[in-house]
Amino acid sequence: MSFRINNTPRGVPPKHNPQPPPKNNPPPQKPPQNIAVLNTHHYDGKLNVHPLLKIVQEQQENVTIELTTEKQSLFASLVEDVKLNPAINNRYRPTAIQAINKINQNIRQPPNYDRTNNTYADDILYLVCKKIAETKDTNILVYLAEQLSDIITSGSCAQGRNTRVFQVLFSCATF
Repeated sequence: MSFRINNTPRGVPPKHNPQPPPKNNPPPQKPPQNIAVLNTHHYDGKLNVHPLLKIVQEQQENVTIELTTEKQSLFASLVEDVKLNPAINNRYRPTAIQAINKINQNIRQPPNYDRTNNTYADDILYLVCKKIAETKDTNILVYLAEQLSDIITSGSCAQGRNTRVFQVLFSCATF
């Protein structure tokens, strides 16, 4: 038994009679035209010439159980900071935490490895976490939470993970 909403024959789309918007609500706003969406693949193979990347790649030479344990500890602290810091927008919290957990679960694994730039997202996030711990800069934490959230909402490929976290590292780096 099938239900028919209107009396149109099968295969013929029903007529669309749009309803005018209610008088009390303003018309929907168009999004601003000047907002650009970051295409993280634009940076594929381009970050490896950045001087800051040498610091990240030095981390790759220092693969030890102690370093992995330190990363896990810093990432756990980062989760707590994202949960508790009132400066972080509530809409970013769940997805930022999800991204941290994804990166943490894949330390030195292919999901974190950007082969085009020869970097691991966990190495970059580790350096950002150290910078946050060193400076106690809430602005870095807020920016990081936004970028981590974007990893989940805009795709969590290795290049996206690396590029978004690298942007935060770049923004807080001192040369």
